Amino acid sequence: MQPLAYAYYAYLSLVALSFLGLMAINLRRPGRSASYPAINSCPSCLVIVPCRGVDIGLKGNLSSLSSQEYPGRCKVLAVVDSEDDAAVQHIRAAGLDFIVSDQQGKGSGKVRAIASAIKRNPDYEIYAVADSDVRFPNDWLRKLASPFSDGKVGVSTAYPLFKPVGGFWSKVKMVWGLVGNGLMESELTRFSWGGSMAFRSSLMQGGEIEEFTKSLSDDIAITRLAKSKGMSIAYVPDTHISVDTDDNFSRFSEWANRQTALTLLGYSKNFTYGMLFYGASILVFASAIALTALYGALGAILFLPTAIGMAKTYRRVGSSDPVIGLIYIFINFIYVANLVKARRMKRITWRGRSYGLEQ
Repeated sequence: MQPLAYAYYAYLSLVALSFLGLMAINLRRPGRSASYPAINSCPSCLVIVPCRGVDIGLKGNLSSLSSQEYPGRCKVLAVVDSEDDAAVQHIRAAGLDFIVSDQQGKGSGKVRAIASAIKRNPDYEIYAVADSDVRFPNDWLRKLASPFSDGKVGVSTAYPLFKPVGGFWSKVKMVWGLVGNGLMESELTRFSWGGSMAFRSSLMQGGEIEEFTKSLSDDIAITRLAKSKGMSIAYVPDTHISVDTDDNFSRFSEWANRQTALTLLGYSKNFTYGMLFYGASILVFASAIALTALYGALGAILFLPTAIGMAKTYRRVGSSDPVIGLIYIFINFIYVANLVKARRMKRITWRGRSYGLEQ
């Protein structure tokens, strides 16, 4: 047999293995979300809202927090770096209290803001963190608190839909962000998303809060704290939270590279996993085009992973926009580019501040 024939059969074998792996992943049923009993009285909760600058829809986002229907003692507290911050007038308009962050350290401004709020308000059973660019339904906090009826749960979290209010790159961000929903559906890959999470006060006792202030990412720090204490992370999928986005190419690229860099900072093996998964997806899709031209319907079977994934995407975003399908076809190339770029990044810029990436 000629070397070219060996190479061709090796290629077909690799495509077949990739196809079967992708089909197994696409057809896997997401783990069932645990059901928690309805509770009439929720744990006392401090909702911490770190603010810096004016996000899209900030007024409405803050108002959605002030109107939470929560059957328990609850306070919403915004945290800013300075009373001169442009967000302060919107905080006051929403009727929310605020404090100025007083924590020092190498951690991010958001981490220091969370620590400031906890230290000044130590008498709550749980602490919730809400990003200022997220819009929350009025039952968000009640749903987020319900998993704490299970004593094994240390963190409860929800993940948003990035809602495009701008052009093409806003839609790309929406599709890109769906990877987070997929990670949330499995306990193996679940993490606490810092834009919408709640955690027991016991995670921040003693030296833990001092270590927390050194962290760059609140998501990673809280996830690690919960796991170190043997506590589980609950995912609440039906909170229907959203983030308005009007990204152009530059803003999207900066955001996607930063998110990927932070993910690799906390979970370095995700580079290998991501390259294998997205590389396999690209290989199978490209092979579907080539082999359909050669073998007709037999080659077209390779389009199945793309078709199933695209159907899931349309279901999750609740739209029939044909542009979303086009974006889905090319999104794996963007993921690979983000992984390659993020692995080489030494610093990130976040809310106007620059941070070094240290393992």
